Amino acid sequence: MKVNRYIEKTLADFNACTGLAIGGFDHSGNCVEVCVGMKTQCECRFQWVPAVHQAIELLQLTKDLYATVSCPAEYPPADDVQLNELFFTAVYADPNMPSLGVFAFGPYVKEVSCAEYPFKPESALPFLTDLLHRIAQTHINDQKGPDRSRAYAYQVQRAIQYVRQNLDRQVSLEETALFLNVSKCYLCRLFRQETGMTFSVYVNWLRIEHSRSLLSASSCSILDVALASGFGSHSYFCRVFQRLMGMTPQEYRENCGRSMRIFA
Repeated sequence: MKVNRYIEKTLADFNACTGLAIGGFDHSGNCVEVCVGMKTQCECRFQWVPAVHQAIELLQLTKDLYATVSCPAEYPPADDVQLNELFFTAVYADPNMPSLGVFAFGPYVKEVSCAEYPFKPESALPFLTDLLHRIAQTHINDQKGPDRSRAYAYQVQRAIQYVRQNLDRQVSLEETALFLNVSKCYLCRLFRQETGMTFSVYVNWLRIEHSRSLLSASSCSILDVALASGFGSHSYFCRVFQRLMGMTPQEYRENCGRSMRIFA
């Protein structure tokens, strides 16, 4: 199988930054390429494969920004650390375009530090996810020629653009369909067909993406960030943010500066 150039570059850069093994998968979950330092795909332990596939399936089921699963640590590390679980995390190459496929990284450990596996606590996952998205997006944008993945249908592109231009307020499917001069049912069906998710889920992703930049780059209150990102209430914003990011907006803000400096 011919490997898309942006996947190769993303795998190499992410591995270089984090020391994590990482694989690239197409939208059906078929492995395209694996990077484990200087190792190759055939050297990955067989018992890790089901865990990686489970993480990918969970990601596609929940539509969250990332999904993490664990598997038993069947082989004790050489330094005799008490280790019970290894973890794997799946992330969309581009949350705005699931058809580009998925990356899955691991194994890593969350609770203990050992020489054999990288230590990545739960609080690091949103920032690892963000780093991976940034690296992938850079190489996707750099990619030229006929191998580049197709864009969304014209009406879906216009819908996304309309939502982005109005992120400071609530935008409904009905309003967007009216703007595009198409029926609500048609846009709903087309949106799911093209993006793999409902209009409302996609919009929440865009809003959370916008809120993350506000949380990390401004001192606005959480309520102001929520309103500026199109959420009608503080509580709903916090609930969606925690579901997608695995932490509250305040926790994200408190950890953001310190964690982002690690990858600067």
